[in-house]
Amino acid sequence: MDACLTSTTANPLEERYAQKVLLVLLENGEQKKTTLMRMVSKSSSMQARMDALELNGLIRTRSDSFNYNTKWVDLTDKGKDVAVLLKQISEIMEE
Repeated sequence: MDACLTSTTANPLEERYAQKVLLVLLENGEQKKTTLMRMVSKSSSMQARMDALELNGLIRTRSDSFNYNTKWVDLTDKGKDVAVLLKQISEIMEE
C-alpha cells in the first residue's frame, strides 16, 4: 500500500505534486477531478496524492449533481489557509 495512504499523521505536503494541487485549486477554484489531475501531472501517483490530501482535510471531493461519475475537487478552509501560505513562500523565494 502507498505510504501516503497508510498514515494520516505523515505530512502529505511532502509528497510529490501535493503542493501543486493546492496551488492550482487556489488559483483556479473548484475543478473537475480529471481536469485537475491533467493540470498537475500525468503521474499514476496523482490519485494517491489527492487521497492523502483529502484524508488530511486539505481538499474535498463531491459528485456532480447531474453525472455521478464526475467528481469535483475544491480546497477546504484548512487547505485554503495552507495554499495561501505556500503561495507566499513561493513569492518570497522568487524575490
